[in-house]
Amino acid sequence: MDTLRAGASQILITPPVGVDLCGFAGRPGPSQGIHDDLYAKALYLASDTSEALFITADLIGLSDEEVAVVRDLVYQELALPADAVMVTCSHTHSGPCTHCIKNMGDVDEAYLSVLLRKLASVGIMAAKKTEPATLGWLREPVSVHVNRRERTQEGIRLGHNPEGLTLPWVDVLAVQSTSGKPVARWFCHAAHAVTLGGDSLLISADWPGYAQRAVQGAEPGTTALFAQGCCGNLTLTQGAPSRSPSGRGGSWAAP
Repeated sequence: MDTLRAGASQILITPPVGVDLCGFAGRPGPSQGIHDDLYAKALYLASDTSEALFITADLIGLSDEEVAVVRDLVYQELALPADAVMVTCSHTHSGPCTHCIKNMGDVDEAYLSVLLRKLASVGIMAAKKTEPATLGWLREPVSVHVNRRERTQEGIRLGHNPEGLTLPWVDVLAVQSTSGKPVARWFCHAAHAVTLGGDSLLISADWPGYAQRAVQGAEPGTTALFAQGCCGNLTLTQGAPSRSPSGRGGSWAAP
């Protein structure tokens, strides 16, 4: 029987204050502070016959070209083929601009260059600190979202559609060392990360960041990795996606 080995790692990717934030059009300006830090995390799994690397990041998203850079850097160090490297982002609307969404702020190219190297580095670090491990997985009922495609007499608007499709569960991959200590908790749910709204100029990982911190607090020593699901029509249960915590009308959210 194959022997499983696993390793996990994380790295800080918070951009400098002053970068443009992405996710809402018409923001009043660039970032002015840090609400909470952004992280990239990685989980590496290897058996006697195969291996895979999962990289997650507190970002709005990455373009195909940016992901290709990360995969190439990983390949140079680990000889791991591109199809064995999964890169996913939390879709926070309070993170720095990348090239995956146009016309919602300018990309800080100097920061982006460092960011892509950090994403590769966190994966390489995870692959170089493996230990014998076991896997478990489960699906639990949970929902923090509502379908936002509300039908009205005037047409479809951003609101609440209680009859719309949702994803009322969270998928979890639990990795434990054979000695019994937690290594990683990879989990996937679907909802736009728009808690702070379009009026906010603070850098934040939004609710996925809070969820990851909560998991790591509940299981000290584990690395919690969040993978965003198909959140296109799914936004937070409380309030419309274009509103800030103050209730003032905000800017349109990225799809």
